[in-house]
Order: sequence, then structure tokens, then C-alpha cells
Amino acid sequence: MGNERIKLQQQRQLRAQLVLAATKPDIQADIALKRLVQRGLQRLQASGDAAITAEQVARDLGYYLFCHHYTMPRAAYELLAVAQTIQVPDTPIVPML
Repeated sequence: MGNERIKLQQQRQLRAQLVLAATKPDIQADIALKRLVQRGLQRLQASGDAAITAEQVARDLGYYLFCHHYTMPRAAYELLAVAQTIQVPDTPIVPML
């Protein structure tokens, strides 16, 4: 019961931050960030999995930062901060034989 509540809270938090980021003029003006946010919203809507969506958004934003000499609008940094707070479940490591 507690895990489901946390997952729902994370989903709501990520959705709210994605929607907020989508409304920012700096995000709308940058086609790469605009598409990144749209993909995040679509992925969250389709899967409902905030952890996986947050991980992908964080990876996409990291790549964006690298390609743009570590500069991006504040709204993108705020989205990255929210995405990083969402825990990705641990996956067991299977040893290679």
C-alpha cells in the first residue's frame, strides 16, 4: 500500500513538473527541449511509470547539457532536479557465465 502511494505521488510530481516546463517560454523556444518535454509527457501517459520516465528524461537532459556546453534554461534544470529525486527500482545484476 505504501509503495503504491509513493509511486502515485512520484507520477503526479513528474507530470506536474513536465506540464510546468512545457508552459515556459524558454522551453517552447528551444525545439529540442520542447520535444524532450513532450516525449516525457507522452511516455508517462502511455506507461504510467514515473521511475522509468524520470530516468529517461534525466538522460535526455544530460545529453542536452553535454551538447549545449552545459547551459540550459532554468525550467529544464528544475525538471532535471525533479527527475533525479524519483527513485528507479534496483534491478538485480545477473552474472555473465
